[in-house]
Amino acid sequence: MSFKAMMEPVARDLLGDPPDKQGTDWRYGKKGSLSVDVGKGVWYDYEAGTGGGVVALVKHERQCDGAEAIDYLETLTGEQIKTNGEDHHQKDVDGAREAWRIYAEAVEELPAVARKYFEKRGLNVLETFPGLRWSKSEHALVIPIGPTSVQRIKIDHDGNKVAKMSRGPMEGGWHLKRDGAKATFITEGPEDAMTCFQAFETAEAIAACGEGRLEAVAPMVRTKHVIIVKDANTKPEYLRGLTTRLRAQERTVYGVDMPEGRADINEVQLKDGGVDAVRAVLETKAPIDEEDLKDGPQPHVLVLTDWSVAKAYSGPAPEDQPVVRGLFMKQTAALQVAVGGAGKTDTAIDLGLRIVMNENGDQSWLGYPVETFGSVVMLTAEDNQGAIHQRIEKLQPIFSMSSLADKLIVVPIPNVDGLGSAALFDQDAQPTDLFHRIEEQLAKIGDVQAFIPDPLRAFCRADINASPDMANEVLVYMNRFATRQKLLALINHHLRKAGLQATTALEAREAIQGVAGIVDHARAVFTMWMPPEDEAQNILRELSMEQPHQPFMRVFKAGLVKWNHRDADSTIKTLVRNKGETLIDVTGKLSGGIGEMTPEDHRDKKFALLGIITRRAEAGRPFTYSNRAPHGILSRDGLNRLVHNSARIGGKKVVNDLIDSLELEGHVKFVKEGNSTLIKPT
Repeated sequence: MSFKAMMEPVARDLLGDPPDKQGTDWRYGKKGSLSVDVGKGVWYDYEAGTGGGVVALVKHERQCDGAEAIDYLETLTGEQIKTNGEDHHQKDVDGAREAWRIYAEAVEELPAVARKYFEKRGLNVLETFPGLRWSKSEHALVIPIGPTSVQRIKIDHDGNKVAKMSRGPMEGGWHLKRDGAKATFITEGPEDAMTCFQAFETAEAIAACGEGRLEAVAPMVRTKHVIIVKDANTKPEYLRGLTTRLRAQERTVYGVDMPEGRADINEVQLKDGGVDAVRAVLETKAPIDEEDLKDGPQPHVLVLTDWSVAKAYSGPAPEDQPVVRGLFMKQTAALQVAVGGAGKTDTAIDLGLRIVMNENGDQSWLGYPVETFGSVVMLTAEDNQGAIHQRIEKLQPIFSMSSLADKLIVVPIPNVDGLGSAALFDQDAQPTDLFHRIEEQLAKIGDVQAFIPDPLRAFCRADINASPDMANEVLVYMNRFATRQKLLALINHHLRKAGLQATTALEAREAIQGVAGIVDHARAVFTMWMPPEDEAQNILRELSMEQPHQPFMRVFKAGLVKWNHRDADSTIKTLVRNKGETLIDVTGKLSGGIGEMTPEDHRDKKFALLGIITRRAEAGRPFTYSNRAPHGILSRDGLNRLVHNSARIGGKKVVNDLIDSLELEGHVKFVKEGNSTLIKPT
């Protein structure tokens, strides 16, 4: 068992069952200030300002040293878990024990050759660097890396560095602590950390001891202000990972770039005038700019072997976490799409209200049961505060007086002074600093179930409607964001004007504005479109509702036109705008609709219809999708009559809705042949 896998049993043993569990993020304490992520194998105490891996947690809770922590872990875990013939747990344990042996045998007094090494690096030979020791047997400086590892700098007899060697699982970094420090320098190499440490007496320093390990030192930071001292070739992906972690801990993050021709800050000390030159460079610190974080992959490097079935998919599969049953799941990005004026903002706010009011599990949205309870955050780019206030009052007149009102956060961007750009994605479709800061605040709120930007296009400088690459970047990131935050990212989006004439779910899907990538990368797409005018009039007549001469924007069809989860509800619903100007589900009130069927009846009739379609196609006489058919092939109206007379499946409305369900579920497809569109089984 790896140290990461040990975090869950250790947390239970030392801290008990978590009072607040948000996926793999377990929270302890009255305010939930102790966060233990059993999935990532890390923890952080926001009140104490400390954190790390599982060994650090054992040392923190049991007040013991590293060797005792290893003994405790071995006793707790019992049998060791082997993978591919290697005992990774034993390898970690042996490495940690060997690291502690090396460090324990090393001496604190540094010999003359070590001081000669310092002189060659431009370092003050009289400086005392916390934790630094000397191994006589290896002729090497010994640096403590976190609680379980060491790095050795092997030196020849002339004071030159020969090699660097590490031992142990390498959790954390080398922390040069200083009481009363006001800032922390983070560097890649230990020599750079020593350079910064001796340049400023009011600062600490942490050496990651490797570029790829920068993110791992974030939990060690104790000060509010952090300065990342970049090497000349520091890769953006590592800088991004460290910066994101530090911001999540509410640190103020600055960066320092090297002067041209200098590889690192220690080289500045050697070649540009000593400590004064170092101070001059470090004082050029500036807030980390989004440009610094670009042009690289995501902060966590892909390691293929981490995703074997044995490591990533063992045990029972996790249950889906629905936000709205049959529609939207947590940890996914989904779209709500409709023509302008249909009321997307109203329905989005209404969903937020239903989620925050669902304390007793009795809320529904547009006829779909709401399955979660918690906070919701929505950003509106077009409506101001007054318009949002009116919408909320229309939907729930007294909600502002509710004890749950703090859980619904609706930010009207036009009213936010001093914001500058409101873009969540820049012109290259990369997340902006604003989005990163919003992510940090979402994590701090803690129970956010849904995040809703309204509409998506207004928050993107990139043209996602025209560029497939830009659309892919934005939607892929939104899915990662939703997974990371364990919430639903529901994105309001537009139908093209063609959606005004859509008569089926398929036509509505094809009318979604922009390139295919917008739909392809969304995990679910819920769409509202208008039926033909005569159908809308008939619906209003059947409901005994007032029938305007033009029932424009009064009646809508709605449902999923794309999904990627097994419990999707493919029913096409009918929505009507009532006198209060809100949309209500009337599907079950209409005669002859599939809304009156039980799920079993719906399934049976759907597959009975599929059998009829299949037999006709196999006989070379498939039904057509339109009312115009060549000689010898029945039109869709002909199919309606045939089904009604022979199979007793239902009337025209039922058959049309069932055909839409079959197409959306992939059982039938529409094939263009000549001037006709034929219905064929897949």
